[in-house]
Amino acid sequence: MHRDVRERLAVDLDAGGPALRKLRKQRNAAARLGITKETMSRLLRELKQQGLIAMSGASITILDRARLAGLAREPASALD
Repeated sequence: MHRDVRERLAVDLDAGGPALRKLRKQRNAAARLGITKETMSRLLRELKQQGLIAMSGASITILDRARLAGLAREPASALD
């Protein structure tokens, strides 16, 4: 089954993947997820607005791991 880009980012963040480690490596994490750096920035901003993550400097903190993990199992329309 093909995961949409939001699902892939949620899975990566929940697993402590590259997106979580450092925003300065955002281009590498985006490439690993098969998205552009700009798309990744937009998605991170959306997750922040939804209260799932916090961003400070070069780090990301997961605020609601249960909801973030749930995004990987929900259709994209449920994320809006």
